[in-house]
Amino acid sequence: MNAIQEFLKTKSMDYDVLKEQATRTNGDGTTVKIDNQFHLVRSSDQKVISPSTVSSRYSVTNPTKMCDPISPLVAEGWIRPDNGFLFKDDSYEVVSFEMNSDELEDGGNIAGEQWKHWVSLHNHQGGGGGLKGSITSFRVVCANTAAAAAREACFSIRHTGDIDANYKWAIDQWQKLKDGIRKLSERMTVFGELEVSPSDALEALQTLYGVEGLAADDISTRTANELEFAMTEFSNPRRGTFGKTGLDLFNAITATNSHYAPKNSKETKEKRLASLYDVNGSRFKLEASAVSLLETMAGV
Repeated sequence: MNAIQEFLKTKSMDYDVLKEQATRTNGDGTTVKIDNQFHLVRSSDQKVISPSTVSSRYSVTNPTKMCDPISPLVAEGWIRPDNGFLFKDDSYEVVSFEMNSDELEDGGNIAGEQWKHWVSLHNHQGGGGGLKGSITSFRVVCANTAAAAAREACFSIRHTGDIDANYKWAIDQWQKLKDGIRKLSERMTVFGELEVSPSDALEALQTLYGVEGLAADDISTRTANELEFAMTEFSNPRRGTFGKTGLDLFNAITATNSHYAPKNSKETKEKRLASLYDVNGSRFKLEASAVSLLETMAGV
């Protein structure tokens, strides 16, 4: 058993995923098979984890298969297993590996600040789109998580069955990940040099939340409260923002994504985290939109 397999076992993610014939019950009470439709079932407890059925062509995977292609990076000591998550009623699997800062340019610091970085692997059971990898970063001074800003480092996970080919592929991804962190630092440096006034920040936030030009009475209470929180985070010295730059505005968004909890909301910490990891999640999209808007403001 290798280090990844041992880690997955500690997270109860060392299960297999099986296809099980989908059935329906006729009016007379008899059970019949649904042609070419299958449920995805977790071997450890027989739970159906696919949100919908799949066809016979669907290629089944599991956390072990998802992580196996990057095992050379663990063997080299460049990354180490750190956490595992099951979101969306266990259909969305995420496994994260902390990157060894000693192996990164400037220790992984971003724009002169201490950040930590993880390789995050993603799989939506039954969702299609294949297995994906990305960088998730953490700004230490404010405990903000950024998941969309290092977009150049995203990659698709593959496994050819050839050991030498898999090793070369993993090494290539490692270089891509390091390049992605360098690009992230360059991007944050540009944002840090962009002067942004409080009025500029408010206008940008109104654009990001889709309420520009709306009267206050036409903005939902939840959106107004979240926007107000983000504006407060634009200048919050406790989290390392001072209300002056594009980097302060970016960190206002990541602080909101990471820490804002709507009052009386059904959004749990797990749901918020899933929304931040998932490229289709509203919080991931908010961060990605903020990056694009700031790049436009900076003229890059």
